Amino acid sequence: MAPKTKKSFDMPSEICEFEEIAILNDKSLEPQIRETHWFSLYIAAILAFLGCIQLGLYFSSVWPYLQEIDQTITEKFLGFVFAAYSFGDLLSSPIFGYWSKKIAKIKPLIYIGFLSMFFGNIIYISAGIMPFKQRYFILFARFFTGFGFSYVSLLRAYAVSVSIPSDRSKAIAYITGGIALGATTGPALQLIFTPLGRVGIRIIGDLHFNIYTGPAILACFINLAAYFLIYFCFTEKNIGVIDKNTAKEKGVDLPPYCRIAVAVCYLTCFCLMFVVINLETYVFKTL
Repeated sequence: MAPKTKKSFDMPSEICEFEEIAILNDKSLEPQIRETHWFSLYIAAILAFLGCIQLGLYFSSVWPYLQEIDQTITEKFLGFVFAAYSFGDLLSSPIFGYWSKKIAKIKPLIYIGFLSMFFGNIIYISAGIMPFKQRYFILFARFFTGFGFSYVSLLRAYAVSVSIPSDRSKAIAYITGGIALGATTGPALQLIFTPLGRVGIRIIGDLHFNIYTGPAILACFINLAAYFLIYFCFTEKNIGVIDKNTAKEKGVDLPPYCRIAVAVCYLTCFCLMFVVINLETYVFKTL
């Protein structure tokens, strides 16, 4: 009895050609091209702008406001008020940085930052109607506002992670431009509330919408607008930075950061803010 032989079925050449064309046209097999996510970067720049507006929105009215609610106020306490803002920023910056690295996201921390600034502005508005120690409510208000402001440092880092190396300088410039524009616009907006004067418009009880509380009320609406912008428009991306697991899989050895360069940046920023705050305090003292 002759052994059985396996039948061989030759696939038609037309089918083979069809499969080859399908493989070549399969886009999932093509390497993904990284591109800077400009839309989220534009939203980040707007968020930086909205936060930095509040940096100097009521700088010019803090000293008269303190004198209005407490006749015994001194320039020394004004210095503490300005320092409270920076102290809050100093405390929250490493916390926000560590937390964002831990969860690999910045969006929740941006929410927290704007919430803290909103809470600080509410305290500032209510300080004038508090029955005791009104000056310390101003102090706490500036602390909470400064505590929330550190989210801006996350946006600077986000400009790096959302952009490819060739677009990085331009991406950082957008965030820096938003910060500079906000810091310039904030003090100018104070002029809008000058016609209201000390009395202004009565809201409820002894709470008035006047030259002192008007900027803080505007800041509250700015924070609410930022919340809607984050929720509806901001989509977090991570394009320009490789994570440790991917680097380990591909055998990429990430170099350590330069400690000397970081120290120089710290010193430069310290000198800048030291001069700015001292000049502002000196100007109020001469009024």
